[in-house]
Amino acid sequence: MRFAVTFVCSGNTCRSAMAVAVLESLLASSPVAEQVVVDSYGTGDWHVGEPADPRALAVLAEHGLDASAHRARVIPADLLSRSDLILCAEARHRRRVCRLGVAGPGQVRLIREFDPRSMAAGELDLKDPYEGSLDDYRACFVDVSAACAGLMAALPGLLGNSAGHRGSPW
Repeated sequence: MRFAVTFVCSGNTCRSAMAVAVLESLLASSPVAEQVVVDSYGTGDWHVGEPADPRALAVLAEHGLDASAHRARVIPADLLSRSDLILCAEARHRRRVCRLGVAGPGQVRLIREFDPRSMAAGELDLKDPYEGSLDDYRACFVDVSAACAGLMAALPGLLGNSAGHRGSPW
């Protein structure tokens, strides 16, 4: 069974879509690649079925990443049973996910908890670029990339501690 990492934001067209692309690119050259599966959802259903925001796709393309196959989805009721680690963009997303049931210890966190600079600054919510400019998406990409790099450093420990944790159906 593979360790399931799930990213959650509001509409699943910006932050979580970018996070999947970034983490998958980092995993591609990692020895733990075959042990991890990455997914994403939104807390709202207003973009279900739509592709990632064109600005998110443009910023990802600037870094050689492609999320053109992404389609927005809303969090399912059984998310806690299918994901080992759920990384939310904002505290409000974390609260929404936790209302789905009883989460395991450390199962639902904020993505920026894996970025030491964000932790030190106490800035854990990942700013939503949706109403912003392409530069706002670029700034979001920088924040997502820093968090994903921190997650990659933490993954070996997380994988080692995942025995008996919630499992993924994949």
